[in-house]
Amino acid sequence: MQHPENSKISLSIFLPLTFLFGASLYFIHYHLDSLEPSKHISAQTKRNFHLQQKNGLISERNFTFGFELLLADYHWLKFVQEFGKSQRSQSLDTYQTPIDYGYLYYLANKVTDLDPQFEISYKIAGLVLAQYGNEIELSNKILEKGLPYSQKLWEIPFYLGFNHFYFLNDSFKAAKYLELASLHALAPKYFPHLVSRLYSEAQTPDTALAFIDSLKNSEHDPITAVRYESWAIELLTEKDLQFIDKQVIRFFDEKKYYPTGMSELVVDGYLPFFLKEYHGGYYYLDENGLAQSSEMERLKLYRKPKKSD
Repeated sequence: MQHPENSKISLSIFLPLTFLFGASLYFIHYHLDSLEPSKHISAQTKRNFHLQQKNGLISERNFTFGFELLLADYHWLKFVQEFGKSQRSQSLDTYQTPIDYGYLYYLANKVTDLDPQFEISYKIAGLVLAQYGNEIELSNKILEKGLPYSQKLWEIPFYLGFNHFYFLNDSFKAAKYLELASLHALAPKYFPHLVSRLYSEAQTPDTALAFIDSLKNSEHDPITAVRYESWAIELLTEKDLQFIDKQVIRFFDEKKYYPTGMSELVVDGYLPFFLKEYHGGYYYLDENGLAQSSEMERLKLYRKPKKSD
């Protein structure tokens, strides 16, 4: 049985230590909050706040005693809390102050500075900023920051590709990021086909063909190799169609009217001969003067409609 005197001594030591620990936590929490930007400043100011507060980040690390990951978790919980609070208000149909996505970007930037290998934070922050906040530039910054740490997550380059295609109308950059995502072992199997279509839409079918050829040459499964071959035929067909479109434009620039059909392009020397359609069909000009194939649709992808002025 423990002696009463020993219990008093233990209690006299434990209580001050508990008080000191609690006071330290309060001070650290107060100090961290004081380092954050005021919620009343503009979103543009908050976007630049992180770059102006490098000394603040160093100061925070002084209070972690080497536990930077714990501090990163603290800021990540604040990110989730701020975003979740807004979404809960929307679901309850109650009044809410519009969510400040500049502040969310600030928090995500701090998290990924303190814990660069916290891969899921890049993915979620990038998705939230683009899909909910329409902050495409900020989304791309966070996702680009996470690319060196995306070995486990194909979604990071995928979301970058999606942002460039859907929001920024840049098919070539979208294809480059999707190509990177497609190299991940767990990436969806349709990614290479999507990459080839994006390169084609970007008027670079040769790049798409080189990509498909590299996949085909390294593929040991005969069924998959046949699928790659069919994609290559689609790309060769689209390459012909793009060439015909360019010749139609050249025809109009020189003659000031559009050709009535493929035969006029051949007769007047804009096409050296009737091009052979790779599926065994034929090429023709539709009512809008665009080249088409009798065997397949053009390799075009849906994108976000542009807002009318």
